Amino acid sequence: MKLLSIKHPITTCNSSKVRKVENSIKELKTTVGKLSNDFDELKQEQNEIQEVDAMDKDLHSTNRRLNDLEQHSRKNNIIKNGVPESKDENVYEIIEKIGTALEEPLEKNDIAIAHRIPSRRETAPIIVRFNNWKKKTTLIRKSKIVQLTSEKINLNPTQPIYIGDHLTNYSRMLLEEAKKLKNEKKVQFAWYKNGRVFVREYENSPAMRIEEVEDVKELRDKLPVQDQKTNTYQHQDKRKRRATKKYHTELSQQSTLDQYKNITVKLRNESQTPGLAQESLVSEGKRDQNTP
Repeated sequence: MKLLSIKHPITTCNSSKVRKVENSIKELKTTVGKLSNDFDELKQEQNEIQEVDAMDKDLHSTNRRLNDLEQHSRKNNIIKNGVPESKDENVYEIIEKIGTALEEPLEKNDIAIAHRIPSRRETAPIIVRFNNWKKKTTLIRKSKIVQLTSEKINLNPTQPIYIGDHLTNYSRMLLEEAKKLKNEKKVQFAWYKNGRVFVREYENSPAMRIEEVEDVKELRDKLPVQDQKTNTYQHQDKRKRRATKKYHTELSQQSTLDQYKNITVKLRNESQTPGLAQESLVSEGKRDQNTP
């Protein structure tokens, strides 16, 4: 009876411990199950995020291609801002007058279509599509040389007229962002050419194309603010060195040419006087003999 009374508490103690371990195992299984479910949900969310990122990249790529196509369709177009309006105006005559003012005569056959477009500005801009791309680029190039005003085409009030490429909204936005980099002194040049926006860090650096706003942000973070005076002085020093080198090269060439002329004249004179020629030959022979 005493032994039984001793074993009974031990059995009770062991069974309670077993139950505790079993409960702990059940809790661990429950926790592991929840963690597994959470992991599956996170993995699914990650896959969804990756799909969204891929779709976003595809959307950006598609938008760029659409913009390039739209800009390409405008390759023969120009936009003219600042041309005063009148009720009975003839847009084609205005364009011909502008061509005359820029010393680039235009005919009706050069123009495919021309019209004003609605605008919130006081004077609506004029869109012109040329039949010839070269004629369009020549007109834009000359407009940057000649300061064109409405007075030169007999229109009032007198105000400047600006001529440029007909940009899409996206291309115009990229150009404005690129010009901000220039204003922030991150780059020295920002321009638009053939449907593309470019920037150049300094004079002799390679051109960098701006395809999207992210490119501008990366350059803004990457490029340091420039010291315009230092860069200017460096470029001036380079030009001076090149000019000095060119001067010395030309001076050396001129010196060689003068020596050749002197020798030619001397030989001609000696050939006309045989005595001198013979004496010159004898002296030259003696000089050769004395020369080691």
